[in-house]
Amino acid sequence: MRVPGIAWWPGRIKPGVTSQVASTLDLFPTFTRLAGAALPPDRPMDGADLSAFLLESKPLEREVFCYYRGTRLFAARLGPWKAHFQTQGSYGDPKVVTHEPPLLFNLEVDPSESHDVAAQHPEQLARITAAVERHRAKLTLAPSQLVETTAK
Repeated sequence: MRVPGIAWWPGRIKPGVTSQVASTLDLFPTFTRLAGAALPPDRPMDGADLSAFLLESKPLEREVFCYYRGTRLFAARLGPWKAHFQTQGSYGDPKVVTHEPPLLFNLEVDPSESHDVAAQHPEQLARITAAVERHRAKLTLAPSQLVETTAK
Protein backbone atom coordinates (compact mmCIF):
# COMPACT_ATOMS: atom_id res chain seq x y z
CA MET A 1 0.00 0.00 0.00
CA ARG A 2 1.76 3.11 -1.23
CA VAL A 3 -0.41 6.19 -1.21
CA PRO A 4 1.12 9.66 -1.27
CA GLY A 5 0.28 12.04 1.52
CA ILE A 6 0.63 15.80 1.49
CA ALA A 7 1.16 17.93 4.57
CA TRP A 8 1.09 21.69 4.08
CA TRP A 9 1.57 24.37 6.72
CA PRO A 10 3.47 27.38 5.34
CA GLY A 11 6.30 28.47 7.61
CA ARG A 12 6.02 25.31 9.77
CA ILE A 13 6.37 22.25 7.54
CA LYS A 14 9.41 22.22 5.28
CA PRO A 15 8.96 20.97 1.70
CA GLY A 16 10.36 17.54 0.97
CA VAL A 17 9.76 13.91 0.17
CA THR A 18 10.08 10.98 2.56
CA SER A 19 9.69 7.23 2.60
CA GLN A 20 8.53 7.19 6.24
CA VAL A 21 5.40 5.11 6.85
CA ALA A 22 2.38 7.05 8.04
CA SER A 23 -1.29 6.23 8.21
CA THR A 24 -4.65 7.83 8.84
CA LEU A 25 -4.34 6.21 12.29
CA ASP A 26 -1.66 8.85 12.97
CA LEU A 27 -3.96 11.82 12.39
CA PHE A 28 -5.72 11.74 15.77
CA PRO A 29 -2.56 11.66 17.93
CA THR A 30 -0.90 14.27 15.68
CA PHE A 31 -3.79 16.73 15.68
CA THR A 32 -4.30 16.22 19.42
CA ARG A 33 -0.66 17.14 20.06
CA LEU A 34 -0.74 20.11 17.69
CA ALA A 35 -3.87 21.39 19.44
CA GLY A 36 -2.08 21.19 22.81
CA ALA A 37 -4.46 18.57 24.16
CA ALA A 38 -3.70 15.24 25.82
CA LEU A 39 -4.51 11.82 24.44
CA PRO A 40 -7.00 9.75 26.45
CA PRO A 41 -4.94 8.00 29.15
CA ASP A 42 -7.29 5.01 29.47
CA ARG A 43 -6.44 3.33 26.16
CA PRO A 44 -3.49 2.71 23.86
CA MET A 45 -3.41 4.54 20.55
CA ASP A 46 -2.76 2.68 17.31
CA GLY A 47 -1.38 5.79 15.64
CA ALA A 48 1.84 7.71 16.18
CA ASP A 49 2.27 11.44 16.74
CA LEU A 50 3.77 12.81 13.51
CA SER A 51 4.32 16.36 14.78
CA ALA A 52 8.10 16.06 15.45
CA PHE A 53 8.50 14.43 12.04
CA LEU A 54 6.46 17.11 10.25
CA LEU A 55 7.74 20.18 12.10
CA GLU A 56 11.32 19.23 13.00
CA SER A 57 12.18 16.61 10.34
CA LYS A 58 12.89 14.05 13.09
CA PRO A 59 12.58 10.36 12.29
CA LEU A 60 9.18 8.89 12.97
CA GLU A 61 9.11 6.94 16.23
CA ARG A 62 7.31 3.70 15.45
CA GLU A 63 8.74 0.29 16.10
CA VAL A 64 6.61 -1.76 13.76
CA PHE A 65 3.77 -0.99 11.38
CA CYS A 66 1.22 -3.79 11.15
CA TYR A 67 -1.10 -4.39 8.22
CA TYR A 68 -4.45 -5.89 9.19
CA ARG A 69 -7.55 -6.97 7.36
CA GLY A 70 -10.19 -7.02 10.03
CA THR A 71 -8.60 -8.77 13.00
CA ARG A 72 -6.11 -10.76 10.91
CA LEU A 73 -2.51 -9.64 10.70
CA PHE A 74 -1.33 -9.95 7.11
CA ALA A 75 2.00 -8.14 7.11
CA ALA A 76 4.36 -6.03 9.21
CA ARG A 77 6.98 -3.44 8.33
CA LEU A 78 10.08 -2.57 10.33
CA GLY A 79 12.20 0.10 8.66
CA PRO A 80 12.72 -0.86 5.02
CA TRP A 81 11.79 -4.50 5.66
CA LYS A 82 8.28 -5.89 5.19
CA ALA A 83 7.16 -9.42 6.04
CA HIS A 84 4.00 -10.99 4.67
CA PHE A 85 2.52 -13.63 6.97
CA GLN A 86 -0.59 -14.02 4.82
CA THR A 87 -1.67 -12.70 1.44
CA GLN A 88 -5.03 -12.29 -0.22
CA GLY A 89 -5.73 -11.20 -3.78
CA SER A 90 -8.37 -8.61 -2.90
CA TYR A 91 -10.94 -7.94 -0.23
CA GLY A 92 -13.56 -9.97 -2.12
CA ASP A 93 -11.23 -12.92 -2.74
CA PRO A 94 -11.99 -15.64 -0.18
CA LYS A 95 -8.62 -17.37 -0.73
CA VAL A 96 -6.04 -16.45 1.92
CA VAL A 97 -2.54 -17.89 1.60
CA THR A 98 -0.49 -18.35 4.77
CA HIS A 99 3.26 -18.12 4.27
CA GLU A 100 5.55 -20.28 6.39
CA PRO A 101 8.15 -18.93 6.51
CA PRO A 102 6.77 -15.45 5.88
CA LEU A 103 7.75 -13.64 2.69
CA LEU A 104 10.29 -10.84 3.20
CA PHE A 105 10.94 -7.79 1.05
CA ASN A 106 13.42 -4.92 1.27
CA LEU A 107 11.29 -1.98 0.15
CA GLU A 108 14.30 0.29 -0.40
CA VAL A 109 15.43 -1.84 -3.33
CA ASP A 110 12.17 -3.65 -4.17
CA PRO A 111 9.18 -1.33 -3.60
CA SER A 112 6.98 -3.53 -5.80
CA GLU A 113 7.55 -6.49 -3.43
CA SER A 114 8.57 -8.80 -6.26
CA HIS A 115 11.61 -10.59 -4.80
CA ASP A 116 11.25 -12.60 -1.60
CA VAL A 117 14.55 -12.39 0.30
CA ALA A 118 13.57 -14.29 3.46
CA ALA A 119 16.15 -17.02 2.86
CA GLN A 120 18.95 -14.45 2.53
CA HIS A 121 17.92 -12.35 5.56
CA PRO A 122 16.56 -14.58 8.36
CA GLU A 123 17.80 -12.05 10.95
CA GLN A 124 15.46 -9.38 9.55
CA LEU A 125 12.55 -11.78 9.59
CA ALA A 126 13.37 -12.63 13.22
CA ARG A 127 13.44 -8.90 14.12
CA ILE A 128 10.03 -8.32 12.54
CA THR A 129 8.55 -11.43 14.16
CA ALA A 130 9.79 -10.32 17.60
CA ALA A 131 8.35 -6.82 17.05
CA VAL A 132 5.00 -8.33 16.04
CA GLU A 133 5.00 -10.47 19.18
CA ARG A 134 5.58 -7.33 21.32
CA HIS A 135 2.78 -5.59 19.41
CA ARG A 136 0.37 -8.50 19.95
CA ALA A 137 1.22 -8.71 23.66
CA LYS A 138 -0.34 -5.28 24.23
CA LEU A 139 -3.18 -5.67 21.71
CA THR A 140 -6.83 -5.93 22.67
CA LEU A 141 -9.06 -6.85 19.76
CA ALA A 142 -12.35 -4.96 19.60
CA PRO A 143 -15.45 -6.44 18.03
CA SER A 144 -15.88 -5.53 14.39
CA GLN A 145 -18.31 -2.72 13.66
CA LEU A 146 -18.50 -3.82 10.03
CA VAL A 147 -19.98 -7.28 10.61
CA GLU A 148 -23.75 -7.40 10.80
CA THR A 149 -25.08 -8.41 14.19
CA THR A 150 -28.59 -9.27 15.27
CA ALA A 151 -30.08 -7.91 18.48
CA LYS A 152 -31.07 -10.59 20.95
